[in-house]
Amino acid sequence: MSRLVKEAYVEQGMQLKDVALQGDIPQSTLRRVLNKPDTPLTALQRQRIEKGANLVSGDLDRILTDPNFRPRIKDRPLDAFKSPAEDVIEFLTKYVAAQPQEGQKVRAAVDVIWADG
Repeated sequence: MSRLVKEAYVEQGMQLKDVALQGDIPQSTLRRVLNKPDTPLTALQRQRIEKGANLVSGDLDRILTDPNFRPRIKDRPLDAFKSPAEDVIEFLTKYVAAQPQEGQKVRAAVDVIWADG
């Protein structure tokens, strides 16, 4: 489990301290759990690790029961200060395909924003 959790948060560009902060779990506890695989986990600790590493709820339980299961990373919301343009473009492409009329409203608003620039 620990290797899979580490792979998941590293893939997202996170560090242990980020997972601990986002999951509201002490770094020392998280480090112990990840470095000592036999450490028993409470349900709350599992939930906090999932939250901290952006994993789908319940995936740690599945890892513990199915050795072939790979945890899934949750879709992260766009962040105006951190999201790269590629993520915004991908979202808008899906959004317009799913909601063409709303997409037209977004396009009109974007045109207004850049008309002033």
